[in-house]
Amino acid sequence: MRQLDPSVAASRPLSIYCYDIVAAEGVHFETQLDLLDLLKRLGFPTVSLVAHFYTIGEIGPYYDEWVERREDLDY
Repeated sequence: MRQLDPSVAASRPLSIYCYDIVAAEGVHFETQLDLLDLLKRLGFPTVSLVAHFYTIGEIGPYYDEWVERREDLDY
């Protein structure tokens, strides 16, 4: 990303999706969804393809679906 010519770096259409807070004293989240909700409320871009599962058995089919669809993602 870093270039000798800053205009080259500036011309690149870079974007970011936030998914974690590395260090925040006194802040605790019960779930990843809670953390993502806070990031979103604070104005940080987060990925919208989030799912919540109640059992481990629900994860496999969701994973398999995204293995098939991953090439359709724009990132």
